[in-house]
Amino acid sequence: MSRYLLKLLLLLSLSSCSLLKYNVGSNALLSPKKALKNSNKKLTSLKFLQAKAKVSIKDSEFKQNSIELRFEIDNKIWLSAPIGVARALIDIDSLKFYNKIDRTFYKSDISSISDRIGFALDFVSLQKILLGKHIFEMQFSDYANEVLENYFFKRTTVLNNVPTEFTSLIDKMGNLKEQRLTYNENSFTARYDSYLKLDKYVVPTKVSFYKDGNEIFKMEIRSIKTLKKLNIPFKLPKKYSRIDL
Repeated sequence: MSRYLLKLLLLLSLSSCSLLKYNVGSNALLSPKKALKNSNKKLTSLKFLQAKAKVSIKDSEFKQNSIELRFEIDNKIWLSAPIGVARALIDIDSLKFYNKIDRTFYKSDISSISDRIGFALDFVSLQKILLGKHIFEMQFSDYANEVLENYFFKRTTVLNNVPTEFTSLIDKMGNLKEQRLTYNENSFTARYDSYLKLDKYVVPTKVSFYKDGNEIFKMEIRSIKTLKKLNIPFKLPKKYSRIDL
């Protein structure tokens, strides 16, 4: 894949709060049914989220960069490198990116992201992956068994008319630890190593993506807050050269 597409993934790859570890005692451990209910909790009252993060992507090697992320929930994801030298905007049906250093831009529909991940996912699915929510909501009937002190859920869904296995691991506090799409030898996995409290929700602070078992992206959130309003400035500069991926 093109170096530019990998950079875009890097950019893919939130009232104010500091990063607090989400720790609870053993008396808070939940049953499989209650843990699933917690993990399925929707971000209904959140409108805007803002975060600063360190992200790394797999190119020739892992390269770490600082970015700022802004979410307009269910509508836009905005990403910016320091001092705005590169920015990306993902919305319901498109992906746009520009780089001030080499004066280039890229524009496509959101399928560019699906091509890299290996599975056809829409904007809302991408948002769910980044924020630690199930791509497809699990039901208690999907519960399979307990694996390494986590609850294992499994179902079959259909993506692009192709039956696809969807699995998830939920810890006993109701946090999603892993979700995976598998078709034949192809797989995409998102893993979540830690969470923090954000108002009445919890959101992941360490997220990593794996394609066919190989890590391709990781993100560690350093600060996070929710906002009632949030500016999302983005305009493709004139006279920049368009690139093809």
